[in-house]
Amino acid sequence: MTEICSHPSPEGMESPTDTEHLLSKEGVITHLQSPGVQDALATLFVDYWVEFYDVYVSAVTLKAGRRPDQITNEMFSALHHLARGLVVPGSNPVVEIEKARSSHIKRATMDSFKIAINTALEADTALEEELDHIIGNEELSRRENYRELLNNLTQIKGLQRRARTAYEAARKKEAHGCFPEAMQEYKNALEHGLRMGEVLRGFRDDPLVIAALVKEGKRTRERNEDKEEQRRARRTDRWILAVLTLFAAVVGSATTVGFRDYILPNYFSAPVASRQTTPQ
Repeated sequence: MTEICSHPSPEGMESPTDTEHLLSKEGVITHLQSPGVQDALATLFVDYWVEFYDVYVSAVTLKAGRRPDQITNEMFSALHHLARGLVVPGSNPVVEIEKARSSHIKRATMDSFKIAINTALEADTALEEELDHIIGNEELSRRENYRELLNNLTQIKGLQRRARTAYEAARKKEAHGCFPEAMQEYKNALEHGLRMGEVLRGFRDDPLVIAALVKEGKRTRERNEDKEEQRRARRTDRWILAVLTLFAAVVGSATTVGFRDYILPNYFSAPVASRQTTPQ
C-alpha cells in the first residue's frame, strides 16, 4: 500500500513509526506514578508558570500580539522531550523531563526576556530625539508645570539607562553560564523598560506635549525634504559635470587624432621649401 502522507521528522527527533513497541496509556500512567517523575514534572510546571509565562506574555504584548517563532520552537521541543520520556520504551522520563525544563523552557524564558526588553528599548534613538525636542520647546517651557515635565523626562532617561545597564549585565552573565544571576538581571531590565513605557505613555498623553511633537515632526519632515532636495541637486550637478568632462575628453581626443593623423603627415610629406613660414 502506498503511503499517502509521509513527513520527515524534525532534525534530531526520531519518528515513532513502530507503535507496537511504544508504551500504552497505562504504561504512561505507571511512569506518572513514580515519585521521581512527579517531582521532575512539578519542578517543570512551576518554572513554566512562575519564570516563563509572565515574561512571555510581556514579549507577545510588546510585539503587538505576534508570537515569536523561536519561542514556539523551544516549547515544541520541550513537549517532544516530555512525550519521548513517557511514551518511548528505554527512555528515562526523569532525564527527558529535566532536558525539557533546563534546556528548552530556560531558553524560551531567556528569549522572551530579550525580545521584551529589546522591543521596549528599540526606539532609543527616536526617544532621545523626542525628549530633546520637548526640552527645547519654547511653548512648553512657559508652562507652569514645565518643571514637572522635566522631572518626568529625567525619570524616563534614568529608567532607560538602568534598563540598558541591567540588560548588558544579563547578557554577560548568561554568556558565562551564570543563569540565575542572568535571569535576575533580565527581570530588572524588563522592569525598568516596562516602567519607562508607562511613564512615557502618560507623558505623551499631555495635549500640549502632543502638539509640540506634531509641530516638531512637521519641522523635521521639512528639514528632511530640504536635505533630499539638496542631495538631488548635487546628483544633478555631478551628472552635468560628468557629461561635460566626457564631452571635453571626446573633443580633445578628436583634436589629437586629427592633428596626429592628418596635419602632421601632410606637413612632413610636403617639400621642405613649402614648410617655411617666414621669408629667408
